[in-house]
Amino acid sequence: MKIPFTLLQTALTAASCFLLCCCAAGDGLVFYLSLYGDNKLTFAVNSVLSLTALLLSLLFICKPSITGFVSKSSDEAADPIPALSAARTYICFISLDAAVALALMLFGTAY
Repeated sequence: MKIPFTLLQTALTAASCFLLCCCAAGDGLVFYLSLYGDNKLTFAVNSVLSLTALLLSLLFICKPSITGFVSKSSDEAADPIPALSAARTYICFISLDAAVALALMLFGTAY
């Protein structure tokens, strides 16, 4: 079953993907230019967390039915699309929160 994206979900997904890609690219730039100083492990952890969060959030946003938020009921008359759309919106907000936290971690260790 195909669940259409709402405008809010599209904006949240784009913002979180952009932030997570910027975090991973910023970590890569720090490693490339050898600017890490004593914080090499912190930048490595931030890079791994950014890429993992990006992949998992895109997986859960594109396929909200695998999250388990919506149980499969025996009532076939119940439409699961509104519940799956709500679960997708929730995952979009969680993904954006994780992206902001990782971006703050990157900038906090860099400056």
